[in-house]
Amino acid sequence: MTAVPNPSRDLLETVVAAAKVSPGHKQLIAALRRSTGLDTVRVGNERDGFSRMAQYNQVLAPDAMSLGIYHDWIANELAAANGDWRAVWVKFRGSDLRLTGTEIVKIRLVAPYGDASSEFLQLVINLNQSKIERSLFSEADWEVPSDEQDLRELDRCSGYPFSDPEPYGEPCYELESVSNLADVLALESELEEAQKRAVEHKVLRIDNPQTGEVRYAGIFDEFPELRRKKPRLARFFADWDRSSAGRSGAEISRHWVFEISDYTNPKTGERNLSVIPAWTATKRLAEIKPKPSRTVFHLWDELLRFDVRAGYQFAWYFFMLHGNRIGSWVGERILEAAEAGSIVMPEQDYRVLKDWAVMPYGF
Repeated sequence: MTAVPNPSRDLLETVVAAAKVSPGHKQLIAALRRSTGLDTVRVGNERDGFSRMAQYNQVLAPDAMSLGIYHDWIANELAAANGDWRAVWVKFRGSDLRLTGTEIVKIRLVAPYGDASSEFLQLVINLNQSKIERSLFSEADWEVPSDEQDLRELDRCSGYPFSDPEPYGEPCYELESVSNLADVLALESELEEAQKRAVEHKVLRIDNPQTGEVRYAGIFDEFPELRRKKPRLARFFADWDRSSAGRSGAEISRHWVFEISDYTNPKTGERNLSVIPAWTATKRLAEIKPKPSRTVFHLWDELLRFDVRAGYQFAWYFFMLHGNRIGSWVGERILEAAEAGSIVMPEQDYRVLKDWAVMPYGF
């Protein structure tokens, strides 16, 4: 049985926070390999364009000394004013206090530990750079808080952003999450089965508008395919393993990482898991758009060239599941051509494509 690396979150947080920011995150990788036992850890991908919510940035005095996180600072000021939010607004409106903003680059690291395609850890690490972004409160008469909640959340009442904000402090790493993809797959299966049990005994009323007949049927009696339905992530990994992508030895963790959201509704206790694949390719991959003049042979040739650029066989199929570069119309057309004998594709890939056509899925 493969041993699963299990460094504590405290250790990971400490190592990540202490790592010096460097090109390619080389010093971060070296620190994790040296101190956490994650000998195989490497960069999966990184995405910029994220930011921290205003109330979780820092309030700065005129001399740039931090007065604390706005969320805590405003709570203290409201307490000192006995909850009079208008008094707090009037006191600090027009002051020299400023608010930072935080630009975030999300870095996904992967650390394979076994032979199965799902046996890898994924670490999401934020690279944060704070900047002196704006005056704390707006002085415009039309941008005022309407209640205490507006003031607490800086909704509609924060100052205008500066045109050229200065950096505040050095960039730093922060651990956001750690996931074992094998555990994520198991959780997805568990939640899917629980959902099926929840609807198993539900009865549907089915009206025939032409005959007026009314009948009742169990949901799985009426739609038996729903009982056989597998969750999306499980199919994504299974399709990888049995297609040319997995059979050729390509590692899924070298080509795909995953945006994972695991949320439990505090009121209902309902747990929702969302997992979206994100490619790691750094080369530009052109979108394949429909063209009336394109023959299926030209399309097939484009897909084979797409695979070469992506770096593994049958890549076009997995990008089709993602939907950003290749639409489902491609799969439908290629399957039709393969079944007509117009093109020849590996048998294992044909079977994956055929199963997708019978029960389509995507992200």
